[in-house]
Amino acid sequence: MTHRLVLAFGSLLVLAALGGCSAAGNISMTPVEDSESLAAEASRDIPDDPNTYDRHQYRDIERAIRAGSATVNATHSTVDPGLPFEYDGRYYNVSTAVVGQQSGYGGEIGIDYNTSSVDGRVVAYDQLPDSDRRALEPLLAPPREGDEPGTDIDIPVAYTDPEANASVLVPNQTYDGVRYQGETYAITVDVERATLDTYRYDATLVATGSQAYARQLDRQYAFTLSNLSENESAIVDQAVGGTHYVEDAGDPGFESLVDRFRHRRPVTVSEYEGSWLVRYDGRRYWTELRFGQYVPEDEPIVVATADDTTGYRTD
Repeated sequence: MTHRLVLAFGSLLVLAALGGCSAAGNISMTPVEDSESLAAEASRDIPDDPNTYDRHQYRDIERAIRAGSATVNATHSTVDPGLPFEYDGRYYNVSTAVVGQQSGYGGEIGIDYNTSSVDGRVVAYDQLPDSDRRALEPLLAPPREGDEPGTDIDIPVAYTDPEANASVLVPNQTYDGVRYQGETYAITVDVERATLDTYRYDATLVATGSQAYARQLDRQYAFTLSNLSENESAIVDQAVGGTHYVEDAGDPGFESLVDRFRHRRPVTVSEYEGSWLVRYDGRRYWTELRFGQYVPEDEPIVVATADDTTGYRTD
């Protein structure tokens, strides 16, 4: 089975399964009583072990955090907007901007971890040019596992023209396999001419620790959920510590809750869902609300940033 590398912390599920039915919306409320739990809910992790496949997905983000900024040539940005990244106990926003373009090649490189023998030429990883080693590096990080014939993982790659000129894989695949740490793996290359965008990733320090970050979140986003109707209270009580699903459109309690939340400042928000910091019945909750069918398609969604309160009450 092929698993595609997707760095998409903002991928959204509009519909959720409930007893075989599709939910029209849902709300979940996770208790975040202490600073550490709140900071964890309101951030994205970079895996700790530098030698794993998962960590390599974040290598450009890590470069930006360590240096303040980094440039990446790609056919698309690999950083989705969303929550800050936690790195060595600190919290960073990473923004992207296109600062130029270059001609080159874009596509995918894949690997088969179950190869008993490679039908073709094999090259040692250490003998590859820098650009090819960088392209293959995530595929050769643990775990190197696969249980079906054929390509186990394929990942997006981008080569500028100078990188392609030095490559033995792009645009023409000279070798069919790579030898790494005593093992040989079949590789596949599928690229074509492309205009590559040069992205600059800028990292901005948000907070120096979980307590400082939690204080910021409390100050900027927290609000009290009170004076609820009976229908609203029933939904919220079921969502506390879990998730409440609404099976059909037209639930008056859920509709009024959606309206309440959408007039409060979210930590994150998109066309389909958002996250809020809520105080309810004396406790603090990280609350995620999926609007589903409860937001008209032609009604615009205003996205507030940490420095922009337009469209939201922040009392």
